Amino acid sequence: MATAAEAIRQNMNQLVLSVTNEEKRNAAYYALQRLVEDLDRVTSRYEEYQHAKRNYSRAPYISYMQRQLPEFQQALTDICMAYHQQIYATISSLCGVLNKLKASSVHEYPSGSNQRLLKRLQAQDLKGNTGAQAALESILTSVIFRDTCVDHPAQAQPLNWATGEYNGKEWVCCYNPIRHPDKPGVTAEQMTLDICHPDWAPPLDIDRDSYTKAPSATKTHGALQQLVICALKLHDN
Repeated sequence: MATAAEAIRQNMNQLVLSVTNEEKRNAAYYALQRLVEDLDRVTSRYEEYQHAKRNYSRAPYISYMQRQLPEFQQALTDICMAYHQQIYATISSLCGVLNKLKASSVHEYPSGSNQRLLKRLQAQDLKGNTGAQAALESILTSVIFRDTCVDHPAQAQPLNWATGEYNGKEWVCCYNPIRHPDKPGVTAEQMTLDICHPDWAPPLDIDRDSYTKAPSATKTHGALQQLVICALKLHDN
């Protein structure tokens, strides 16, 4: 199956066919080129994450943010953040393309908020498309993680991170390290769940609602391919 970048390259002329104004058509070409480049950057970040993940498997233990950070854990956390930041940038590029290709009768896609863009696609453009809806949910989770844990850390202070492994699967988690005794904490049962379980929690003495697990890089990467292909109707070309 072709990646979203490959599909755009193969259908570039077809995608801009409806743009009759030459100046606007050129602008659409440039927007599509930027989207292709961002999709390629996401794949590069994804490959870097897989490399960091393999290295991390050599140190399957939990570490918290300290003055001296274990090399592999730092690398895994850094590339995890960079990966979801690039997902965000790519969704913004997709918004630019949608606005360049849309008919004049279609309302402008919201360029100031990726969350609002994704929710519009959910409610309108891709409504009823089961596969696209699942992809949108995955990308929305990535965008929210980026907004709350990567790009605006001051708004979530104090903010710490931890990494770990469970049955050979790695995880990266951001959390508030300050425990509030009046709030329920993470239970022993939650700590033993598989990291894909919705009730999973990191093995930390923290408030139950004070942590955010980074979304799966593999699931997010696949979801991005599907979302772009569906949003640009490349499966129809």
